[in-house]
Amino acid sequence: MRSQYMHDIVEHAPVAIIVCEENGRIIQANELSCHYFGYKGDELTGQAVEILIPPRVHANHIKARTAYAQSPTEKLMGHGRELVGLRKDGSEFPIEISLKPVATKEGLVITTVIVDLTERRRVADYNEMLHRLDSVKQVAASFSNEFNNIFALILGNTKLAWADLAEGGPLPETLIEVEKSVRRGSALARRLTALGWQRDGQFSELHLSEVVQNSLPLIRATLSSNITLEAKLDFEAPAVWADVVQVEQMILNLSANAVDSMKEKGGTLVLQVETILPPDESPNGLGAGEYVQLSIRDTGSGMDATTVKQVFNPFFTTKAGGVGSGLGLYVVQEIVAKHGAGITVESAVGEGTIVRVCMTALGSQAPKVRVEYVGTAPEPGGRAQRILYVDDDEAMVFLVDRILNRLGYEVTVFSNPRKALEVFHCEPAAFDAVVSDLSMPSFSGIRLAEELLRIRPDLPILISTGCILPEDAIAVRNLGLPDLVLKPDAVEDFGGLIDNLLKQGLRPT
Repeated sequence: MRSQYMHDIVEHAPVAIIVCEENGRIIQANELSCHYFGYKGDELTGQAVEILIPPRVHANHIKARTAYAQSPTEKLMGHGRELVGLRKDGSEFPIEISLKPVATKEGLVITTVIVDLTERRRVADYNEMLHRLDSVKQVAASFSNEFNNIFALILGNTKLAWADLAEGGPLPETLIEVEKSVRRGSALARRLTALGWQRDGQFSELHLSEVVQNSLPLIRATLSSNITLEAKLDFEAPAVWADVVQVEQMILNLSANAVDSMKEKGGTLVLQVETILPPDESPNGLGAGEYVQLSIRDTGSGMDATTVKQVFNPFFTTKAGGVGSGLGLYVVQEIVAKHGAGITVESAVGEGTIVRVCMTALGSQAPKVRVEYVGTAPEPGGRAQRILYVDDDEAMVFLVDRILNRLGYEVTVFSNPRKALEVFHCEPAAFDAVVSDLSMPSFSGIRLAEELLRIRPDLPILISTGCILPEDAIAVRNLGLPDLVLKPDAVEDFGGLIDNLLKQGLRPT
């Protein structure tokens, strides 16, 4: 028999080790290996090593083990085999092994060092998810930029159409609908971009019922024909102080989980917003006061009490086959924490699940005013100040030229930033301000601004874009310029933006 000394080394090694005879019979499994596979100390001794791998690969493993015993060689970790381990409870997990044959007086024994790859795979999956998210972010940014360019054109031309109407004449219903649709689409494009980036919360006064209502089309698009969507929204509920993008993300994540639980048998998804006064001993951990509660209820498969306790753990998922990252509810919990809110989950197997999120109601409720159209107030006009406008989009150049001329400015427009720079270089005092697009092929608005400021450091410059990315916002601020402006916003308030730009001038840092 092997010496007690060697036995003790294996038993107390900081890695999982299993020692087998050449016929595959286990003669020692140390404490860590037993922990990996869910066995007690002596339960594995004398068993065939195949007890630790799924039955479907037993035949192949026996062939490989027999061949190895006939020509044993050392296989180091990283060059060994990746296998699927089988725990005592029947669950499987990924492992990597290294093999070392040892000749003893009693014959050949094979020492196997085992590494549980579960955590490594989770990290790899998480990194892959981040990589995919990065790709999604780039696609979202591209879409957002194009969307907002189009929206700016429609808004601008609608704005001109309003101005062309005879004063006091009827407001064409079609123009009202065009403007409302564009505003809605522009807001959606902003949310699409914002969801792709981690960012600090931009908190404001929100009405949860309105946020849920705006999210319903996105939720409805994910439903199969056997799932019914209901919304019970109290539009008189108090406002809350929240970040709209994070709240929308929370709603979509919770709804996606609910929908997933009903895919096979169908059911009903109910989103409800209501005002509550929780008891002193609230399960949400909230104190006395008035709260606005968002409830998302499904009639799906439900969960047992053990599963409910784990749903907010990172990487935990009930989805089979590696589907899902296990981060959806973890993200929800993070959002809830950032808002100082409370969350509870109630579920029972076969009876569905209800998730309740409670947010503190604001103490005072300002009267809600719904405005269908805003645009009749006089917009600040120019006094023949000279504006240089640069954009590679010919349609945008044509539009802005008309808008700024109508507002009383003298406008020189270019679709080629290099040509604009040449003209400015010849007459740097000929312009009072510059407005430029950000994303132009081979010569960005930031680069144009850098070149212009080298020539004339006091030049007021405003840059607009269809998609504001964090790195671009930082670059603009580093130049001492005003913050980037989304094109739909710029088109809507060109008069006010340029008026402020000319009044404040540039303050180089």
